Amino acid sequence: MQHERSEAERQIVQLLRTARCKLDLGVAFLSRIDETTRTTEVVDSVVAGIRAGYSGPRDSGFCLAVVEGRLPKVMPDARDVPEAVRLHPVDLPQIRGHASVPVVLSDGAVYGTFCAFGLVTDPEPSPRDLALVEVLADAAAMVVEPLVRLEQRQARVSDRLAPVMAAGGPDVVLQPIVGLGTGARDGAEALSRFPAEWGRTPDVVFAEAHGIGQGTASSCWPSAAPRRCSTRCPATCP
Repeated sequence: MQHERSEAERQIVQLLRTARCKLDLGVAFLSRIDETTRTTEVVDSVVAGIRAGYSGPRDSGFCLAVVEGRLPKVMPDARDVPEAVRLHPVDLPQIRGHASVPVVLSDGAVYGTFCAFGLVTDPEPSPRDLALVEVLADAAAMVVEPLVRLEQRQARVSDRLAPVMAAGGPDVVLQPIVGLGTGARDGAEALSRFPAEWGRTPDVVFAEAHGIGQGTASSCWPSAAPRRCSTRCPATCP
């Protein structure tokens, strides 16, 4: 079953479809390249069996080779390029025409590639098609960059919270509750405290935890804290 596309994916599909139709090729896709893997994230295709989620090692296929300059950005016929012949995925039909450019974010980081290719029955792309693909790749970069920045922020929050969660929650400070009329200690309040170097108050930390889907776990910290600190509670602590 196909998942429902997000708004960003729908925008990318429109860009891919523009490339595929203008170049008169059968397939267009956006790939993402990370430290280990190359993944086809969004696809617009009239060729059966080619869909999003297709992945392989980082250095497999044409994508990284285009980014690194080992393959030209436009190949009228990939069968005439020895490196393309060597890298051609064995589980894909024979690619003929191929146009691909890196998708580059505003900080210079390479997200992946914006590609269009055709089979042996499709027309050959020409070098003049490169300008169109580059413009569409720039537009795709603008669509994906906010999502990349959100992922990075969420990863930073998750990495920061991980050791605290593994230890069972934040440090707890017990603050006495004193009756103003009698001056007697009526109980104690357990306050969450996070590492000072974070520079964040507890309400901000809890909000960040909720923001990355860890709110359920973090909401248990205050209730767990008094139990962990029970030996330090005053005798009058309820």
